[in-house]
Amino acid sequence: HTLMLSGIRLSDVSALAGCAKLECLGLAFNGGVTDVSALAGCPSLHTLHLAHCSGVSDVSPLAGCARLRKLDLVACTLVTDAAGLRGAAHAQDGELLWIDGRICTAWLREAAHARPLQQKRA
Repeated sequence: HTLMLSGIRLSDVSALAGCAKLECLGLAFNGGVTDVSALAGCPSLHTLHLAHCSGVSDVSPLAGCARLRKLDLVACTLVTDAAGLRGAAHAQDGELLWIDGRICTAWLREAAHARPLQQKRA
């Protein structure tokens, strides 16, 4: 199941906690979103678009999303540490396939225990 909530001036995603069948979520261009911890309760989530969610600084709760495969952090300038993404980086075959290349090169390799990542740029 897919839910696109991009650019609607959303600030609170807590209502999405426990959406067990949510697979793809678009939250891009919602600068008011600061806390993504509720998304850890979405076990089927494999794609998350947070581009331009300039209020997001901590993505460590997303480690609880074991199926997370695609993560868009373009222009999420407050996100500076991916150590908390270790759980997501080891999803299934150990690859997080897509993340903002600006910040992922050094710290995601460390977070994924030096496994090579495939990167795409928007």
